[in-house]
Amino acid sequence: MKKNLIVTMILMLAVTSCFAKPTTKAPSWFGPGNTLYTIFPRADFMAFRGEGNTEEAAKADGLSKIASNISATISDRRATETRTMESVTSTGEVNVTEDTTTSSETSVESRVELIGLEYSEVYLDKKAKRYYCVVYIDIQNAMRRMKPQIEDAKSVFYSSYDKAVAETDDILSCAYYKSAAIAGSKFLEKLSDAYAINPDIEMNYRADREKIMAIPSIIQQKTQNSTLKMNVTGDYGNIISTAVADCFKQMGFTVDRNSGVYSLNVKISDNGVQQDTEDYSAYAIFPSVVINLVNKSGRTVYSYELKSQKTVSLTSFEEARRKGYPKVVNEIKSGMPADFSAKVGL
Repeated sequence: MKKNLIVTMILMLAVTSCFAKPTTKAPSWFGPGNTLYTIFPRADFMAFRGEGNTEEAAKADGLSKIASNISATISDRRATETRTMESVTSTGEVNVTEDTTTSSETSVESRVELIGLEYSEVYLDKKAKRYYCVVYIDIQNAMRRMKPQIEDAKSVFYSSYDKAVAETDDILSCAYYKSAAIAGSKFLEKLSDAYAINPDIEMNYRADREKIMAIPSIIQQKTQNSTLKMNVTGDYGNIISTAVADCFKQMGFTVDRNSGVYSLNVKISDNGVQQDTEDYSAYAIFPSVVINLVNKSGRTVYSYELKSQKTVSLTSFEEARRKGYPKVVNEIKSGMPADFSAKVGL
């Protein structure tokens, strides 16, 4: 699946060098080969040399190079993380997350601040009539300033992750895991930003990353294990109960009429009214559906109630059900999954 990464670079320009007169003496970083990285070692700096016909053009060129490098690294990193989050399962099967099934193309917006951006003095090569400038980031300084943001994002992730691990009810645990996955993706974004400047940061957060990557398979396994035993009262031809079962199956659950870890109680009522006149009898129903999902401890995990519009028949209550129940099915299919997601978090 195609992924686009739109990176808006907030560039903190160092104003201290804006008004300095360009030097005409070749600086130590201006030389053949790897001279630049002798002065700005790769282990300590991210540095790019810009050039142009003016001072501003040289700075802009160097700035463009450093921004493009960071943008490309973050783009590749996040695309890889997304693919991994989609495909990791305990059985090796492909598991595509809900967010990526809604469209064929997903755009991810991120704002990346170039912390600690600095400029060298500008060098004018009189003979070539070209200006040169090094744009660089002090890696240690940048990491000191980025780490609090990373740690804050990590704390938010673990606030949901720890609840998911501690929760004994599988469905509620999955809800916490989903919240953890959302917080984890933001945590990974912060790591991606830092990784673009200093790949060594990966070693410090490898265990955290592995936990985030494992979440899709955990949710999938817990959902599959959460078998629902359906208990139905008041249905007509299994029209409504079949629709309810299909909704839960589409959400990843197993629905069974005979056994299950959870009880899926579905109560359907006609609320019928018969009106007799001298010329005819009218049969009206006001269908209502009450759904309760109860765990083995008797705790209600989810509840849903629907009151549908009146359906009238001049023949019988049975005819009114045949006409009205399909309308109830459409209302359940259009409303219950979203309601379940909002209330339970899945």
